[in-house]
Amino acid sequence: MDATYDHDMEKLQLLKCTLVLRQLDDIPDATLHARILDQGEAAMTLARQTAFPILVFPCLFEERAVAVLWENRQRMDRYWNPAGEITSPFRAISALRD
Repeated sequence: MDATYDHDMEKLQLLKCTLVLRQLDDIPDATLHARILDQGEAAMTLARQTAFPILVFPCLFEERAVAVLWENRQRMDRYWNPAGEITSPFRAISALRD
C-alpha cells in the first residue's frame, strides 16, 4: 500500500472518531452508545469500498445513526403508548436531543 492510501485511511479514521463522538455527545441514553459505535464501524467498512470514502462516510453514518434513533424511538413509543401515534424520524431525533 502506498503512503497516500495510508494517509487517507488515517483521515477517514479521524473523521469517523470525530463524527461518532459528536453523535454520542448528543445522545443522553447511554444504552444506545454501543449501537451507534457499531454503526460507525459498519459505515466505515462500506465507505472504504468506494472510490471516495471520506466523502461517503458522513452520509452513511448519519443514515445509520438516524435509523438507530428512529428504532429506539419507535420502541419507546410502543412501550409508553401502546395505542399511540406514529412519530416521524425527525421528531425522534429532536426528542432524544432535548
